[in-house]
Amino acid sequence: MKRLPKKLKIGAYKIKVVLKDKVMVNDKEQDGCYDSGRYTIEIRRGASPQRKRIILLHEALHCLIDIYNIPVKNEEKVVEMLDHAILAFLLDNDIGIK
Repeated sequence: MKRLPKKLKIGAYKIKVVLKDKVMVNDKEQDGCYDSGRYTIEIRRGASPQRKRIILLHEALHCLIDIYNIPVKNEEKVVEMLDHAILAFLLDNDIGIK
C-alpha cells in the first residue's frame, strides 16, 4: 500500500479515512480512532507509513465489529491481538497489500 485509501467500503457503508495532525479520544492524543457516528477513521499524520498501515487495519477492525454487530468482549484487546497478525498474514502471502 503506497498511500492510504481515502475511503473504505465495509458492508453498505463508505468509511472516510482522514489524516489529522492530532487525533483526540476522550481528551487523550491517540494514533488513530474510528468514529462510529460519522463513519470515519482518523489517522495521525505524523505516524510512519508502516505504522499508518497498522493503525488503518486496527481501526478497520473496530469498524467491522461495529457495522456487523459482532459481539466481542474486551474489544480493544481482541483488536490489538488481531491487527499485527492479520497485517503480517496479508504481507507474508502477498494478498493485495504492498
